[in-house]
Amino acid sequence: MEILLTATVGKKSVAETDHVIAIQSQPTASIEIVRDYGLIYLLRKNALGEQTADTWHPSVEEAKDQALFEFGVSTEEWLVVTDSAM
Repeated sequence: MEILLTATVGKKSVAETDHVIAIQSQPTASIEIVRDYGLIYLLRKNALGEQTADTWHPSVEEAKDQALFEFGVSTEEWLVVTDSAM
């Protein structure tokens, strides 16, 4: 899995979506856009760095659009990850 971009969410969530999970977890603290086997995913992670949810997107731009809608993360807030060894 290659991490392309990362952003901190914190309390910025605009609550446009509800994430319902079977187990109790912490709220989303950060998000990442990753490429895995050529597919683009928007990952949600809690403060412990544990992945809590993901969504597939046809492009990085569409994943960024989802992050803007869901968490209010603007284009300027994304950090480019240069070490893709993860």
